[in-house]
Amino acid sequence: MALGMSIPNRICKCIDKLWVKEELCDFTVQINDLSIKCHRFILGACSPFFLGLLRSGMKEANEGRVVLQNISVSTFQLILKTLYTGEDVLSLDNFIEIWHAVDMLQIEFLVELCETFATKNIKLENFSEIFSTANLFNSKLVLSSVKAFLIQNIKAIYTSKLYLELSFDEMCFIISSHGLHFNSEDPVLEMVLNWAEYKHGAKGSEVVNKFTRNHKKFKTIEPVHSLHNVSMEFLQHNSLEVESAFVTESTDCENKPIDVTHNDNESNRSESEDSVQTDSLCCNSKTISSENLSTDRFDTISHCSSNPPFSENLSSDRFDELNILLRQVRTCIISPSLLTNVLKHRLIKRNDNACQIILSAVVKRMSFRHGQWPSSGIYRQFHKYGSFCVTYMNGTGKFLLIDPLDEKRYTLTSCPRLCRNIQLVAFDKELYATGGQFVNQITSDIFVYRDKSWTHVVEITGTSILLASNGQYIYVTNVSKHVIYQHNPKCNSPMVKFTDLPAACFATHVMSYHMYLLFFNGFKETEIHMLDLQDKRWTRLDNLDGPAKNIISFRNDDNHFVLQTNGNLWVLKETGENIRFTRVAKLWNLDQVLYGAVVYGDKLVIFYKYLEHWPKDTFVHKLDNVFHSVSYYKLSSPCSKLIPVVLPKSSLLKILHKWDV
Repeated sequence: MALGMSIPNRICKCIDKLWVKEELCDFTVQINDLSIKCHRFILGACSPFFLGLLRSGMKEANEGRVVLQNISVSTFQLILKTLYTGEDVLSLDNFIEIWHAVDMLQIEFLVELCETFATKNIKLENFSEIFSTANLFNSKLVLSSVKAFLIQNIKAIYTSKLYLELSFDEMCFIISSHGLHFNSEDPVLEMVLNWAEYKHGAKGSEVVNKFTRNHKKFKTIEPVHSLHNVSMEFLQHNSLEVESAFVTESTDCENKPIDVTHNDNESNRSESEDSVQTDSLCCNSKTISSENLSTDRFDTISHCSSNPPFSENLSSDRFDELNILLRQVRTCIISPSLLTNVLKHRLIKRNDNACQIILSAVVKRMSFRHGQWPSSGIYRQFHKYGSFCVTYMNGTGKFLLIDPLDEKRYTLTSCPRLCRNIQLVAFDKELYATGGQFVNQITSDIFVYRDKSWTHVVEITGTSILLASNGQYIYVTNVSKHVIYQHNPKCNSPMVKFTDLPAACFATHVMSYHMYLLFFNGFKETEIHMLDLQDKRWTRLDNLDGPAKNIISFRNDDNHFVLQTNGNLWVLKETGENIRFTRVAKLWNLDQVLYGAVVYGDKLVIFYKYLEHWPKDTFVHKLDNVFHSVSYYKLSSPCSKLIPVVLPKSSLLKILHKWDV
């Protein structure tokens, strides 16, 4: 047995002797002025490149000589040493050059050896070269390893400013990654601006590669092209409130500006910086308002600073790259002080699209305070906050939270007084819930979840309660009493009566739409009563085909939707003073029990009751020009309406297994 195991080694040694002594050599490889003698059978057996050449009957095959270019003498000799002896000759100094050579010569097992060596030796000093080489050869194994290295070592790359030398490809991957090891989004934005300015100031013009020309290959965050359709009315109704959009739960922060071009250390600014004073939304003493935002060109921003242009030859390609990167930054969770400073940055001022991206983040911070995440507001994996879907599992006493990205499940601390008729609403980074404890209870309690515990807010008479938030207030509708109350979560003032519900409205669902509340009720058809929150005026909208029972509502960056149990998906459209629903699609044909839906980036996720007889092929899984994909999440236990919410990860309890719920 021992003799048999040594036979391959002995054969290699015999062949090596022939090569070293140049005996029986029948082929010559010429590189520059040096001729290297070798054996046809070794080259042909290991290299399809040489095998094809030797079989071709071409001049090189007949003369027994070939001239190689783009390979150095030392590299080819190392390759031959491996072919003749089986010895591993790779080192940190030579593996890139050998990788290029063996790829050209099509020596597959040496290509694999180089890839394996590369994955085990990725360092801060060489990751960029390895990435570009792997990208050139489309090495999925190495690309995956380099990307994992970039994400895991992003702090070191950030603090050492190594990212300034990254290619656009590498920056795109880093910025678009959900798993960045940052607990704040500020360093991400700073990296983008510093990188763009550094590259912009460099000599020459880098050719925009395939990632620029086809940037949809990356999962980017699209800019808001119709701010006046989505957020302008909201701003017009709330011009004074916009300045307080950044005022949240904490005041223990620094308000000093941040230099986005000279910050060497990772920002320690936490989400508590949302408490920056209202003047952080001002630029050149002008408050950002609907007048500033409704124009196609942001002229008021372009004169914020007297900084001279840093380059006479502004590259439109470089601006395109900056815009692509900015769309991948989670701008809605940038600290307000940095957002304000960025508006004065010379790259932003000279780029209308970049201005729009930053300004839309300011708008969205106000209009998305009631739980739903904008695409640019989804928290990354290692942030202290997380974007979750939350529901109450009836009969279990558990509040279930689902991370729509990895489908992990969590629970919150139970509340004994919340057991029945649970309704949920999110406000900023808090969760409000209403419900009762006993079957015959005639009152309902409202609680808020803070710091891993439930705090009682108020008790109200009635058990048919609906909750909604428009980002400024929480509206509590007592359907049985036909009364709507208003609660200000930002202060400790008591809940006050806001207005009466119409006598004919026995709503089963309520949704917020800018400065309106829409109430849904009805059996064969869905009746819609709309309340203007400014003048407390009621309006009847056109009925929808199909029942209001179990109807759900959700939104993406630009539109509000409702989905009925019969599969009808409607979008809310506003033309002048007219507001109406337009049917987008029919997602299925049989009635289904719905628990909720959320939009995650460009994906719609629908939560429904699991039914064994439900045919799987009846679902629509893609809506062109609306959602890139539509997926369906089965919940086996009855539950309350599911809503999106942002909560501190520290407030979550254990991860649940699927059989726990």
